[in-house]
Amino acid sequence: MTEPRGVAAVVPATIGGAVLAGLWRAELTFQAGCRPETIGACLSWRIPVLLLGPVVVAVGSWLVLRAAGAARPLLATSLGVLATAGVTLLHQAGRSGWNPPSVLLAALFAAFGFTVGVVVAGLRMPVALRAALAVLLAVPVVLFPTIKESGTRDGRVENFARLGLPLLVPEVGAYRVVAARADPAGGQLSLVLADGPRRLSVDTIRVPPDFAPPQRCGPSAVEVSLRGTVSLPPSNGPCQRFAADHWLRTENGHPVHLLRRGDALVLVSPGVDVPDRDVAAAAGQLVEVSPRELAALLG
Repeated sequence: MTEPRGVAAVVPATIGGAVLAGLWRAELTFQAGCRPETIGACLSWRIPVLLLGPVVVAVGSWLVLRAAGAARPLLATSLGVLATAGVTLLHQAGRSGWNPPSVLLAALFAAFGFTVGVVVAGLRMPVALRAALAVLLAVPVVLFPTIKESGTRDGRVENFARLGLPLLVPEVGAYRVVAARADPAGGQLSLVLADGPRRLSVDTIRVPPDFAPPQRCGPSAVEVSLRGTVSLPPSNGPCQRFAADHWLRTENGHPVHLLRRGDALVLVSPGVDVPDRDVAAAAGQLVEVSPRELAALLG
């Protein structure tokens, strides 16, 4: 194979990588500002394009390689995809959440990945050496879950520490923390605990300025849990005293416990088929943990 022929595949890969990154970033911006009023309102045309786009780019690169008369076009394409995926995943591993690279960076990743794929597939070398290089290119993809999990845990610890709120977790029966969302800007920690199909929600927010039980007991549990996703009319309904700094009110026929801990207000609310005794037990057994301990509870 002559190298220039194979490198021709870098062009569609580079363009495709840049386009896909641009669409990904546009979709995230759209999702962040979307407030659904109907089911599917936040599903844009970009989602199927992003799902099928990498396949289209790979096929296009393979066709260019074949048309250019490059040796081993399928192997070159496969290694190009593998190398591009590896460098992209390494970029993601060091970041919290899933944030696409910039358009320029995505183009560089694709250009690098397919150049590597073309070179490894095209140069004359022993089969064993080519196989070893292919395995080496697969290492970032294989190790990504472990690296990402470590980075995600560190990101969670940082977010929990930035909240400025007590991290209160119930110790009740077989319930375990299965989800946690920290919003440092909004001053809110939302936990979901599960025991089989049963779910408990524990939301910690800053005490509202007009909090004055039993007449004004702050926002409802539903309003708090849906903050940032669905806008609901603000509520500040009454409640009844349950114990010191502990109140109770009924929402949609279910008990919601409100507890004050310094400048924080904790709302403990049940999901479907959760016994009232479990809700009361959770509210009565709140334990403060450190940011790292809370991150460890999520696995």
